[in-house]
Amino acid sequence: MPSGVGPQDREDDDGVSDLAHRLSIHQTTCSQLVDKLVARGYVLKTRSDQDQRRVGLTITRTAAKVLKDAPGPAEGLISEALLGLSEATLESLTEDLGQLIDGLHLQDEQAADRPLSEL
Repeated sequence: MPSGVGPQDREDDDGVSDLAHRLSIHQTTCSQLVDKLVARGYVLKTRSDQDQRRVGLTITRTAAKVLKDAPGPAEGLISEALLGLSEATLESLTEDLGQLIDGLHLQDEQAADRPLSEL
């Protein structure tokens, strides 16, 4: 699983819908990604004893080793690039992104928690 949703950041046996919500992606997309992770041996799917419809997801030891060496959520190219920007540029970027968000014409404040593909 990507940085920010590793084993230290989630409860065991989260399902696909839980993971999709946390990643702000569509459930179908998440399911396809999970299937690829299962095929590569990074994730196990297990059915709940209480509710056979519920499928939990658990990372494997192989995945835990990969996650141990993965960059954290605040690391990466975008974070590094932002750190190198001047205060004036950051203020301008904040204003410009605000205009972009306003241009989406979202009717519902709760829409901020949903993937763009669902809007």
